[in-house]
Amino acid sequence: MAQMAEAAFERIKNHPGVIGVIIVNSQGYPYKTSMDNPTTMRYVESLGGAIYSAKNLVRDLDPENHMDYLRISAERETSSQDLTTGARKKQIKTTEVMISPAEEYTIVVIQEIVKNDRKDKRKLPLYDNFM
Repeated sequence: MAQMAEAAFERIKNHPGVIGVIIVNSQGYPYKTSMDNPTTMRYVESLGGAIYSAKNLVRDLDPENHMDYLRISAERETSSQDLTTGARKKQIKTTEVMISPAEEYTIVVIQEIVKNDRKDKRKLPLYDNFM
């Protein structure tokens, strides 16, 4: 496996907000993961078609171009009650799946960002330090 993928795996897996990192080989099988096997397989099986479709879309739009990076984001709103004041706190949780395909491997990063009324809990945007 490419040393670059291994180095990215080690650098990213402990980043604040990261739920998991998966390295997928060129045949679509997980090579290395920071998550349990059932969760890893669920992500790999679900994302395989999306990655293939996104690569084809980019190639069809511009045959001389290729996909370097794909980011999928889903947001949900949650609320909880503050036990000291009794006030309701609204939070927005965003789950992001970031995919960086290469010829020999693909790196998949899943992270969760929690935003509340005050600030974003994530210190630095992970996608700025992805590869």
